[in-house]
Amino acid sequence: MALSPSSYNAFNKRTYATSVTPTFSASVTDADSGTVRAQFEVTPDPAFNDAGTYSWAGTSGAVTSGSIAMLTLPEDRKLGAFGYRVRARAYDGSAYGPWSGCVPFRVNTGKPAAPQIACVGHPQDAWTDTSGEIDCTFTTTTSDGRGFLWGLDDPNTRQQVNDPAGTGGKPQTVRVNPAKGWHVLHARTVDSAGLLSGVTAYQFGRGPKPAVLPVPDMPSALQEGAQDTPAPMLSGVLTSGDRAYLHGEFALYDATGAPLPGVQLPPSCESGRRVATLIPESTLVPGRTYQWAMRACSDTACSAWTPKRTFTAKAPAAQPVPQVRTVDISGDALRDATAPVGATDCGTSPCAAVQDGMLRVGTPGGIAWRTWLKADLSAVPAGARITDARLTLHRADCGGGDEPTCTEPAATVRDLATAWDPALSGQDLAAAANEEPLLAEDELLAALGDLNLGSLVADWLYQTDNHGLSLQFGDEKTAAPGVVYHSSRAQDPELRPVLKVSYVPSGAPGAPENVKAVPAARGLLATWNPPTDPGAATDALTYTVIVHRDGTEAARTTTQDTRVVFDSLTNGANHTVTVTAASTHGTSQAAVSVTAKPVAVAEQERYAPAVRDYLAARAGVLKGTYTTVEQAAASSPHGAMFRALLEQQLPHLNDRREAYARHERRFTEITTVFDDVLTGPGADNTVIVRGTVSERSVLTHTDGTQEPEESDLPGRFVFADGVLRMEADDAAAEVTLPTTNDAVRDASVAPLAEQSVEEVAQGEEDLPTKLDADGMLPDEPAPDTTTMQLAVVSPPRPTQAAPRHGPSATPTGSGRTTSTTAPPSRPRRSTGAARCSSARAAVRIHPAGSATTSVRGGSTAAPGPAPPTCASI
Repeated sequence: MALSPSSYNAFNKRTYATSVTPTFSASVTDADSGTVRAQFEVTPDPAFNDAGTYSWAGTSGAVTSGSIAMLTLPEDRKLGAFGYRVRARAYDGSAYGPWSGCVPFRVNTGKPAAPQIACVGHPQDAWTDTSGEIDCTFTTTTSDGRGFLWGLDDPNTRQQVNDPAGTGGKPQTVRVNPAKGWHVLHARTVDSAGLLSGVTAYQFGRGPKPAVLPVPDMPSALQEGAQDTPAPMLSGVLTSGDRAYLHGEFALYDATGAPLPGVQLPPSCESGRRVATLIPESTLVPGRTYQWAMRACSDTACSAWTPKRTFTAKAPAAQPVPQVRTVDISGDALRDATAPVGATDCGTSPCAAVQDGMLRVGTPGGIAWRTWLKADLSAVPAGARITDARLTLHRADCGGGDEPTCTEPAATVRDLATAWDPALSGQDLAAAANEEPLLAEDELLAALGDLNLGSLVADWLYQTDNHGLSLQFGDEKTAAPGVVYHSSRAQDPELRPVLKVSYVPSGAPGAPENVKAVPAARGLLATWNPPTDPGAATDALTYTVIVHRDGTEAARTTTQDTRVVFDSLTNGANHTVTVTAASTHGTSQAAVSVTAKPVAVAEQERYAPAVRDYLAARAGVLKGTYTTVEQAAASSPHGAMFRALLEQQLPHLNDRREAYARHERRFTEITTVFDDVLTGPGADNTVIVRGTVSERSVLTHTDGTQEPEESDLPGRFVFADGVLRMEADDAAAEVTLPTTNDAVRDASVAPLAEQSVEEVAQGEEDLPTKLDADGMLPDEPAPDTTTMQLAVVSPPRPTQAAPRHGPSATPTGSGRTTSTTAPPSRPRRSTGAARCSSARAAVRIHPAGSATTSVRGGSTAAPGPAPPTCASI
């Protein structure tokens, strides 16, 4: 017997429930091998005697004999922070089995306080020229702390140091021996239940302070997003003159500017783009005012914190209730078959599928039967958005005579990864099924009627091939009577299987949102967000964008992007931008921007050539044409405008070129085109040059093989006093974040922090990628780009570069990064909630023989084995 979510503390030998409504589970068997339920009972633990007179009992749904029965404690019977015990017994509908032994547990749902860190002889945010081991001590105000997770230059904190008492909360000391350079020691408090605090970061430098220490720019273009959701988003754009790998750190304050106690926001990692973090649900009180700030950090330094921004928390907005329709799929439109799937169910021969009036599921006589169903979804209208889908099967083995009622066991439903039809064997059916079953909303197996198959039906319609699904009960290892349903061939149509699909009909899209006109010299940049309601599930939207000058149409274009550049406009005149969205299902209402006036920029003609020459000079360094900044700057009459920025990047560019040479490859071609240019005024008397940066590079191996790569990116180049100071992704800087969950598409969002020690990624496969001394994979080098570092990772936003339009202009392509040697792989689901860590840092702190760790003051071993569970009942 077990409960979840829970944690076993190997030091004080106690089990802790980490939810006030845990789920209880037990293996149940029935002497008659029929379906069976589990009854659970929760009472106060007399060892603590602090839960008063609490008492609850509940009975699970039916499962096949030998299976695991589960039941979640109802919300109106939630537990307190006290000690309890739970026991269970089997129930077959007519008789109860004996009670199991009691499993004691305590409830602990409160997060511990984040630790404080102090390292002997190495003050925080300072450089100290020392060598040898360093003692660093973690302390916490949490009284029931059982230890700490920590990591040197690893925010995933995979190492442990524990308080042997299990709940003492005593300080613990670790000993580290880092190499020379800048380091960050990360730590989290672990409480008695294994719950985790936020991460505390302690930064320090080892060795002599470098004469030149690149500092990232202060984050820019700060915005809040997703304000209408339970987890609002804070975001900003990170940049650095040396194009270093950066991460954003966030801080949240109350209205007076005091830090919110116990609130730690996960860092988000990216370079040149917009990064964001989500405020945990229930942190903010609607109607109250809060402040926040952020800073950018590299491997060597952090920027100053931004000035605090103020915002007022909102209650989550109520979502409109859409009009829902249903369609029943049955009869010939819902094909079915049944077959034994066990390897030896038919001796040495494959088992043939059966198509008669019955569908068999279960293991009667030790033979494992599965049922296959495949729906013809042509009755679902094109573009429909699926909200729900329920499969109803009618029992043929009960419901009349001596068995007036039917007990429906929990079902295991799997969609098929490969095609199957009744001409194939039952063993083929088992092999075609996906490994992971479909679960109910509480992530438990449930009776078939309680499973919402809506996401699966939507996938079949618009994403993946529809091969149907398989239905089974139990583990197919324990003999049980099984269940028999009527098939699609039943004489009575009312008894045939039915898939009821609920959907929102397709229609015209909603209006585009947040339309914005950004003025420039004789032009403007128009941006907008897609409609919250696209009107349909599949169609891409086409936008019609019209510029009016003093009420008269001045320019027009259509695009599937969400930004457009217009030129050849009139400086000083009032311009507005109108955008409509259209699909095959209709056209939206128009959305209009506020008025913008194009404005002249002094010496406008010199800025775009300076950007082009800057990109060419940087490419020349990577190719080896130039090895000093003097050579690169002298290649252009505008060299003085970009020399300072290129000088910051020169060490990295030379390092990359030399690293490629050590890996027997070099750049033989780098061509960069900067067009669709729009020059305009920026804040604080700066000049912003926008344009599409199109690059093609070829990395050639000594054996003649080549690695070509192409990219289109929306560049943003900021000049102050005529000198290039900053470059970034213009789409990231100019986007207006939606107030809905759609805001996450426009930024690199920090993963949610792990809540318990069990969630922390463990195992060698989850450790930082092992790189060689050049920061490259041992087998092949990481691709580099000569444009912005942001080109390495394609942004989540579907439109990047802005098409350019004017009276005689034509559209350009949207932002992309492509390689002709290896197509992009399909996305994979994350194997853990690992946070960002710099590959450069991983190289620096893990060279052979240069970094060791040891521990004092507690145990570093992982907790011991979990306690034995109750025997099956």
